[in-house]
Amino acid sequence: MKHLKTLITLAKVGKVLSTIVFVICIVAAALTAASVAVYSIWGNGVWQWGGVTIKISGFDLRQITPGVLYALMGLLFAAVIVEIIIAAKAKGYFKHVLAQGTPFTFPLAAELKRLGLLCVITEVVLSIAGGIITAFIQSTGYPTGFHFSFSIGLGVAFLVVSAICGHGAEIAQTAGPGVDPFACGPQDGFRQP
Repeated sequence: MKHLKTLITLAKVGKVLSTIVFVICIVAAALTAASVAVYSIWGNGVWQWGGVTIKISGFDLRQITPGVLYALMGLLFAAVIVEIIIAAKAKGYFKHVLAQGTPFTFPLAAELKRLGLLCVITEVVLSIAGGIITAFIQSTGYPTGFHFSFSIGLGVAFLVVSAICGHGAEIAQTAGPGVDPFACGPQDGFRQP
């Protein structure tokens, strides 16, 4: 049971971390939306407010065309929205693990598998969109060193862990009621399927 306590502790940490990521992504989405508004006000590097003019030396957003800016902001906004969804679903998963007291149930394994598939699919779609946007930026003649890459590693990890949790659920089901399914051997009450 020592390892189950460790898993429950990790679920608590996962719930807190996914909540933090969720909040940070909400702030990032708001800042991304605000940056488009700032560009429309301050696009030439000069901001005039009443009789006061503020000019930032060496900073001229006119170099960036509106199409390039909106393409970049669109991709960034889409990536942040995807992360908001993933963080919310991860928080829900960890909440369900804590409610069940174990990750080794069929519904939780299925939930983790769906989360892994969501991560993989959305990251692939964002990578393709990033490639398209990079091509668009290059076609405008804007000098670009942009490179968009999104990792599917988290999704693959979720898929692997979901298979392990599903196997644990099978073992628990085979052991029967009142028997510790994760005991070391037959002498501890474990029956082979």
